[in-house]
Amino acid sequence: MVCESNDEEDEVQLACAAPQGSLHSKFAPDSVSLSMKVDPPAQKLGSPKEKSSLPFTAKAKEISFEQKKRELDERNARLLRKNREFLREVARFNN
Repeated sequence: MVCESNDEEDEVQLACAAPQGSLHSKFAPDSVSLSMKVDPPAQKLGSPKEKSSLPFTAKAKEISFEQKKRELDERNARLLRKNREFLREVARFNN
């Protein structure tokens, strides 16, 4: 149904006259109310498959976090050793 050739009354005419995106335009014919069409979500949220994979995803993130933390701790320990060695050499040089 196209609004220009519409002979109906009340709601249909109101919907046809409404600006796109307004509350009334959602009742307009498909050819008029393009702004109200919603794309389907790319992925269903909360599907059983996704729910079952959430613990694995969380576990993978936890493992990744622990690995990065361990690498950072090792790096900090190396820097502390180098810093101590440097301070010892500075102390020897000053004496």
